[in-house]
Amino acid sequence: MEHPAGSLAWNRDSVQYLLEQEDVRLITFDQCMFGLVSKETKTPMQKRCQQQSAKFAPWQAELVVQYKSALQACEDETGLDPDIARALFDSQDGGTSEAPTTIHSDVILTNKEKLFDLAYAEFKSHGGVRQYLHRMFSVESTRATDLAAILKKLILLRQDVDYLTHYPVPACLPGQEGQQLPFMVPLWLFSVQNESSLREPTALDLSRQILQQFACDGFLTAGNPVMIRIQDDALTQSREEIPSGGLWFLKGAGRIHTVMALMVYISKHTTSTLEVFDELLYKTLSNIHCKHVRLRDKQAELFFNMKESVRGGIRAKPNAISWVYSFLNLSSWTKSDPISMIRAWNEEASRDDRLVSTKKTSVTSVLDLPVTAREILLAIVSEFGFEGSPFSDDCLSSKRYLPGYSFKGRNTPRGSPWIERGKVTKKSCVLMFNMIWSQHKKTPKNLNKSQLEEKAEVCALACALVQEVILQVPNTEKELENRFLTKLAEGESVMDMELQSALMSKDEKYSARDCPSIAAILNDLCDKSSPNTSSVELLTAVQMGEQRVMSQAFELLLSELDFDVKSWRVHLRKIKEWDLRVWHQRDLWQIERHNSAKSAAQDILKKKVNLLSWPEKISAGSAVELVQALQQDVKAWAHQLKCNHVVGKEAGVSLLKAITDGVQLSSTSAIYIVDYVPVVGDFAHAALTLSTSLNVPVRYAGLPDPAHHEWLQEFLTQDLIDQLLTDKIKPTAGHSIPAQDPPAEHMDQKPEPPQMKKMTFVKVDGEAAGIQVPDSVQKVWHTNATHGAEFRAWMDTFNEEFPKPEKKGTKRVNSNVTTVTPKKIPKIGSAPVDMSMLTKLLVETGSAPTGTELQRVNLLNLTNIDLIIQTDAIFLTNLGEQPVTIAEGTSLCGFGRGAFRFGTESSGLQEHEIPFDIKDVSSQMAILDGRPQYFGDLMESMRQKFPDKPVLQYYEAKLDMVEHKWELKKVNDLIFAPRLDEDKAGQTTCAKLVAPAMKWESAWTGFAWHIKQTQTGLQPQRPVIVATKSVEIKPGMTLVVDTV
Repeated sequence: MEHPAGSLAWNRDSVQYLLEQEDVRLITFDQCMFGLVSKETKTPMQKRCQQQSAKFAPWQAELVVQYKSALQACEDETGLDPDIARALFDSQDGGTSEAPTTIHSDVILTNKEKLFDLAYAEFKSHGGVRQYLHRMFSVESTRATDLAAILKKLILLRQDVDYLTHYPVPACLPGQEGQQLPFMVPLWLFSVQNESSLREPTALDLSRQILQQFACDGFLTAGNPVMIRIQDDALTQSREEIPSGGLWFLKGAGRIHTVMALMVYISKHTTSTLEVFDELLYKTLSNIHCKHVRLRDKQAELFFNMKESVRGGIRAKPNAISWVYSFLNLSSWTKSDPISMIRAWNEEASRDDRLVSTKKTSVTSVLDLPVTAREILLAIVSEFGFEGSPFSDDCLSSKRYLPGYSFKGRNTPRGSPWIERGKVTKKSCVLMFNMIWSQHKKTPKNLNKSQLEEKAEVCALACALVQEVILQVPNTEKELENRFLTKLAEGESVMDMELQSALMSKDEKYSARDCPSIAAILNDLCDKSSPNTSSVELLTAVQMGEQRVMSQAFELLLSELDFDVKSWRVHLRKIKEWDLRVWHQRDLWQIERHNSAKSAAQDILKKKVNLLSWPEKISAGSAVELVQALQQDVKAWAHQLKCNHVVGKEAGVSLLKAITDGVQLSSTSAIYIVDYVPVVGDFAHAALTLSTSLNVPVRYAGLPDPAHHEWLQEFLTQDLIDQLLTDKIKPTAGHSIPAQDPPAEHMDQKPEPPQMKKMTFVKVDGEAAGIQVPDSVQKVWHTNATHGAEFRAWMDTFNEEFPKPEKKGTKRVNSNVTTVTPKKIPKIGSAPVDMSMLTKLLVETGSAPTGTELQRVNLLNLTNIDLIIQTDAIFLTNLGEQPVTIAEGTSLCGFGRGAFRFGTESSGLQEHEIPFDIKDVSSQMAILDGRPQYFGDLMESMRQKFPDKPVLQYYEAKLDMVEHKWELKKVNDLIFAPRLDEDKAGQTTCAKLVAPAMKWESAWTGFAWHIKQTQTGLQPQRPVIVATKSVEIKPGMTLVVDTV
């Protein structure tokens, strides 16, 4: 039978099963030897071995013999030692009972990858490939020659390749690399010294990726040549032979050092040449393409490398750690400080690649770290790669984890022990990075800035507490180091939680003994100490009688209860932070959903709607002809007035249904609707609504007047957005609307409640909503003669801080607490008509004020309603036969064109001018895209879209996240001045006839502002007059706005 490598494993189930069968006498294996190819036949090398069944000989012993003989054959033919061969054999699925299969073509790749994985594990144990090479060749003076001797034996030079082995090395200037032809050099001419590359040693994560590439493609350099530099400019004119290790790197050190380490590893386990072991890797490795770029100095060489790295390849864009190592390496060559080098880089680099802001701060912060802490940080990044490490440019930009910083709160009193406990020291900084390393190995997680600072504060407290104990109790330093700080550095979560709880409360009476882990260590030391030592006298008391035992039990109970309370406080804080994150994630999801609907709506409008408008400015001759034509036909003029009537959305849909009901859809290629007077777009809404239910294309063309063209466009867009979001219509192909609620995988998971030592959870609807002391504990200690009073006092404090949670739907009333519920902003137009406040303003039309009429306007958006402006009164009259309801937010009239100016409301405000004055965002209206909304809603929308930008121009706006209340502070007085010389009179301009303009602020009218959303906040465009309350005007009645 034939089978892939691994079938000779002596404990393979299938082999044992076959050998135990009575009718089996002999088994023959055709074993593919690691996928190696014979040089002569160019076919996979095989080794045949036979095994007799248990009927003729003890199968266990025979299998072991055959297994060893096969491994010996491997060593003879390939040069691999038995350990490596055994690892490759055992890596296969030898423990399965699958049926025998044929030799697979991917056996070669599988075994090669396994061998490279073994090599990577060896490199990792030394900290990296360069460190591995330095350990293998520890004598620096002979390192290059010793390494070259091994590489020359393993990699035989090809006769068909012209290698560069002597100076001078062909060179080109920066920017001309594409014009230079690459040249080939042997592998051993490259240096492995630290100074050979200005960049950081090859990270382990990067080495692993390079090894995986070697296994598939070999060592490819034709498309990405190795960029080299010469260590001494004088050698550029030399004719001498290039010594081993004589070529240094501009770019490519990671690939070269990784393959060098791989060759050294292979040489330890084989006596054959690389051509026998791996022909593909040999062919590519014996043909290394190189280019030489000549630069003026070391700093220019570093900047060249960084620019090349930015352009792509395996190595990622330089991060903060890359810059730190490069600056440290460069400092050994130049006397420039990092700040000056950063300044020089920023002058040369493109805008996106400059070291500014967060990245610049992170580089300087890491450079300021103690050497030991920085080495640990570099080791973490080397093992996991920067992207896979717990760090980012943002979190490393903090200054709070550096030695010398103090986490002293604002309310910390002078002389408080928490001042010293909050100081970051070199020791605590090293402890922090070790703890992060250990925790990341257990649970990989990226840290943000606040989380890194929290760990720095925890480690500062840990070191401070240990120092307090050492000063009070001698001979405890070793135990505390080994059992507390070392455990914390290993990522012990219980100790981390204990310290976080202490930081949450920062009780002035807190001592090292209040930390359970330290207390346990001290108690163990007291038990081991002699009764005559001072530590025993200081930390223990004589245990005598039942009273002492009871007191110790009570102290233990209180410590456990305190631990549970502190753990719950930490949990409540995490729950609050989780609530805020989820709230923000939901807002972002709704914004994305709205943007998707807007994009789909715009696509529908583009495909199905045309809005055509006569230019607002036409020639005088055309205007005269148009007026004459209209005057000749009174009937047409009257008909035009009827067209101005608003039918409503529902009526528009019904009418269009009736019109299209008799259409033969089978013989109709399309329906084209032309609307001569769209007004508020009722038929446009109907056309778009019915277009989804008809089986023929529907196209709508509207001819709005110039004053309503932009408004109608925005109205239709918003109308489609609302229908798309409510799933009333479907988006066109290529668009999709996300679900109403974000999927669970997009949301942060709710934190799990902590483990309690003594307390139990109070659950509401199956979830832990509070904690309580078990009844069994209360029965024992509530009436205790010695400790009952102290226990009851503790319970009173606990119940005051953590009242028992009620079930949902019930409310707990506390007379000592005043709860302020933020006013919820209602939806405009949703309030019912309340006539109680406006009854006195409604009069019969015959009793309306009389005076000189300045303007009479038929309101286009209200049926049979005229707005009349007199010299002494403003009122609206219902001329029809049906009652008319004017909804809150309805636009009544405007001020026309005008200009803004800066000024002061208290002085210099003309009677026709209107100040941009926002006092109550929950009641003052704004109009965006033709839709009236409250300022509060729009400001909240702006805050969600642009959280780091201003929300309202000319005001400083701050949101109280607890009460959800906006606080506004005016920055500039912005005043709108309408143009009084404008002759055009109509609904959009007549408001300026009222003087002073502030008279429009009446019992049911007020100012609203057309606004525009910009990156710098909501920007006012022009004011209009709107209804601030809903009102019904019956036939023959007049609503008096105000008397002037």
